[in-house]
Amino acid sequence: HKRKYTCNARERKLHYNPGDQVKILRGPLMGSEGTILSVDVAKKTVRVSSLFFGRETIVEVDFADVDKVNE
Repeated sequence: HKRKYTCNARERKLHYNPGDQVKILRGPLMGSEGTILSVDVAKKTVRVSSLFFGRETIVEVDFADVDKVNE
């Protein structure tokens, strides 16, 4: 049973789960796509694994700074 995480960021209801594909909207990896590794509801952040210059990079990003990639 997968655990679902919900946050109301930017006046919209978001559901983030480990394994979701997201696009990073702000910061040094802006425009990059990655996979959510973990969700921290208390801090309202997700840890995202993304490729940066051909290397896996793990970043912690606010809920408001990522957007789900439509599949």
